[in-house]
Amino acid sequence: MEKLLRFYKGYVRVDVYSGNIERFLNMVIFRNICIWDITKEENYTYFYINIDDIYKLKQIIKKTKVGFKIRERYGLPFFLFANRKRKAFFIGFFIGWVIVYIMSLYIWNIDFQGNFKHTDSELYRFLEEINIKEGIKKEKIDGEKIEKAIRNKFFDITWASVDISGTKLTIHIRENINELDKDNEENDDVNLNEDKPGDLLSSKEAEIVSIITRSGKPMVKPKDIVEKGAVLISGKYELYKDDMTVLNERIVRADGDVVGKVTYTIDEVIERDFVKKVYTGKEFTVNKYILGEYEIASRLRFIKEKDKKYDVYTYNEQIVLGDSFYLPVFNEKMIYREYYLEDDIYSENMVKELANKKLMYKIKKIEENTIQILENNVKIEVDDKICRIYGQVTVLEYIGVFGGTYE
Repeated sequence: MEKLLRFYKGYVRVDVYSGNIERFLNMVIFRNICIWDITKEENYTYFYINIDDIYKLKQIIKKTKVGFKIRERYGLPFFLFANRKRKAFFIGFFIGWVIVYIMSLYIWNIDFQGNFKHTDSELYRFLEEINIKEGIKKEKIDGEKIEKAIRNKFFDITWASVDISGTKLTIHIRENINELDKDNEENDDVNLNEDKPGDLLSSKEAEIVSIITRSGKPMVKPKDIVEKGAVLISGKYELYKDDMTVLNERIVRADGDVVGKVTYTIDEVIERDFVKKVYTGKEFTVNKYILGEYEIASRLRFIKEKDKKYDVYTYNEQIVLGDSFYLPVFNEKMIYREYYLEDDIYSENMVKELANKKLMYKIKKIEENTIQILENNVKIEVDDKICRIYGQVTVLEYIGVFGGTYE
């Protein structure tokens, strides 16, 4: 702030030489004249002083008989005086200031804080429904009305607060996370307690290892081989009389734990020949400023040659002055990295490393629903052209899934 005030009032650099310089400085300090950055050179000493205090030095200079010279001038008064004939500059400066002032009357950026369940996009769409969007005048924003509308629309939002800083509208919200978790648990319980009757089916081809039936009629036994979709536990069964005649038929929701031995077959091929990117080190940057539907490209735009290849990295950001004075201008920066393609071949060690990574990924995916891996008979073989991953993985897993219902 102090530097800004000095620039506004104007200040100069003063050189003093010969005479009694130390006495001169002591008298300046004694009379509370503000000077700063005092620097002693071989033949002179210089410092900086506000232009308002220059005339206070007159008597001190006479008494100490020092040489005195104003070396450089800084600040707004000197800038305006030096450019007093440049009318176009001041007109442009004035117009620019007016444009910035007009932009400061609008909101150009909307931000949400504290939302977890509801995304920024969801909340922003709701604001558009109530005619609150970027480009709206600040005077048209009713904070209490927005807060009330948000609470009425989203029942899990218990508190909302609207804050305007610069050209940025920030909406702070608080969601009732505990209530959401409670509702989700209740919904899960409802889903789990649905009592629609139906069968328990096999999710894949397998050999039955064990079956525990909680409700329904078991249709398979250990060591049976079942196809995908086969009925493991039926939801329809009969009640018999003592003479083994059917008393009635009952329909329930089949439930139980069925463990099966499942075999997964892996057969993958990695070609040893491949094409790799070789970067030349040349980079080109294109800056584009976007204002609404208008685009202004920088002079750094270049013409891409047809036979050259580039990776393009794009970065977008909204122009902001300070912390919260957002402008309706976006800077799109595109970096082009030049490369060419070159034929190459994986070494034996490299291709084996790739194969092991691919195999580990597949095993990890299999393990997600697995109780236990019984056998892993997968091999990796490499020849001059390919690397082959092949074999079988045998696991134990739960294979029962609820199937079609009886209506």
